[in-house]
Amino acid sequence: MWAGATGTLASYHVTASDNWYGTTPPPDDTPGTPDIKVTGMTAAPNPAMVGQNITVTVKVLNQGTAAGSETVDLGGVEVEAQTVEIDAGESMDVVFVISGLEAGTHTITCSGFSVDVVVASSSQADIQVIKLEAPQVVLGETYKVTATAENKGDAAGSKNVVIYWVPGSGSPVEMESKTVTLGPGGTDTVIQEAKSTAVGDWTFKAGDLTVVLQVLAQGAARFEMSDIAAGAVGSDVSLAATIKNVGNAKGTATVTLSGDADGSKAVTLEAGASQRVSFSITMSAK
Repeated sequence: MWAGATGTLASYHVTASDNWYGTTPPPDDTPGTPDIKVTGMTAAPNPAMVGQNITVTVKVLNQGTAAGSETVDLGGVEVEAQTVEIDAGESMDVVFVISGLEAGTHTITCSGFSVDVVVASSSQADIQVIKLEAPQVVLGETYKVTATAENKGDAAGSKNVVIYWVPGSGSPVEMESKTVTLGPGGTDTVIQEAKSTAVGDWTFKAGDLTVVLQVLAQGAARFEMSDIAAGAVGSDVSLAATIKNVGNAKGTATVTLSGDADGSKAVTLEAGASQRVSFSITMSAK
């Protein structure tokens, strides 16, 4: 009790509490905890070639209240795991370099994330039609159109080689096809064989090449010119060419020279025979 100034007695009840902070709370001594997780991953280059190194980047975030460590490991590839230290609230990239992957698709995983890395072979097959041949036949004879394919690449491969007949109008018509499987430098042939049923020139195509099959009437002469040459001595000019009867009967060809000096010569040849034809011209000054 306390006696006041007037002599009146009063009583007061005083209590104490350990929750009294005053104006500044005491420090929190509760320890924080890290909360580290993977938030994403990337791979580059993708696609890659055999022999290239591939960089895989894993993004890690510590969303806890204390620094901590985390071991980051990749699945789907053989690579050493990495243990990283990361402060609270911070993020970082964990980088892996991967080598030695074979051609194909590789799925790389990390903590629920994944990325498909495509690795292509640097070796490739390159199969081309390098030759297309057709004979000259007499009506009723059997002919063969032959396409030769070669693998110009540095790996084995397969390709479907097609021989088409190309009509004067309309789309090409498939006549023969074959799937060839070739190693580097290997060759194979595709042959379209049939009996000739009409006289004329028939065009065939395979790959980027074309060829003309000539079907002759029975008893017909046909001529070809080759080995054309020219020379000059002073004002005299000489021209020469070889004429051959590639038909199946005797016939006469007329070789005509045109230009500044006109002229012609008739040549009669048996089937299969050839002859050299020459012209000599004296050029006059103009």
